[in-house]
Amino acid sequence: MSKPDKRPEIIILHQDEHLLVVSKPAGVLVIPDRAGRPGILLTLRQKLELTPEQELRLVHRIDRDTSGVLLITRNIDAQRSLVDQFQKHKVNKRYFALVAGQPVAESGIVDQRIAQSGQASRFRVDPMGKRAITKWRIIQRFAGFCLLECRPVTGRTHQIRIHLQHIGLPLAVDPVYGGAEALFLSQFKPHYKESTRKAEGPLIARLTLHAHTLRFKHPATQEEMQVEAPLPADFARTLKQLQKYGLK
Repeated sequence: MSKPDKRPEIIILHQDEHLLVVSKPAGVLVIPDRAGRPGILLTLRQKLELTPEQELRLVHRIDRDTSGVLLITRNIDAQRSLVDQFQKHKVNKRYFALVAGQPVAESGIVDQRIAQSGQASRFRVDPMGKRAITKWRIIQRFAGFCLLECRPVTGRTHQIRIHLQHIGLPLAVDPVYGGAEALFLSQFKPHYKESTRKAEGPLIARLTLHAHTLRFKHPATQEEMQVEAPLPADFARTLKQLQKYGLK
């Protein structure tokens, strides 16, 4: 896939003495990789100008090329509380997924176990794997594509991507699990005319998956919180063009 912007902005959605909730851009790693590229915590420490004594602790992860809401804590007690909520499936997660294909039903549940495949960093549906459950429903149909709302009950690595591929609805952009490298306007705009001056650029060239909403209990007050990450520009632009030119 094409690389996203070199310096994508991390937007802070909520912060207090216990929590930091951000909107992670596509292309930003949650944890450092083997190539030495830093994870989001280092970037946030620099952005917020934190001292070494000020903690930031991860609670969960989303894929590098997935955008959306990410929850981070400022102390170990908050981390333990929220990790417990995730493990007990008490955190409500809502994703937007633009997929290739047309389901017959308007909604469904995928209850398929997932295990690591023979290739590094890839997973697959496997009856011997860990149980994984994803609920989905159609938000809008387009010609050749659908916008889905996905609610993963469990939190397995690549779960939504694998489950959607399994039911014949891979992400529109996801070369690892059956999607394309990028999505172009020419794929759905009628009578599209290519420019003679430059090659067509993609509308979106990363996973068409966005973590939109997290609902959980605040680790200190136990009050219910809901935090939403707005659609980033590339995803919003793609939907706008599909709504203009790609309606069934």
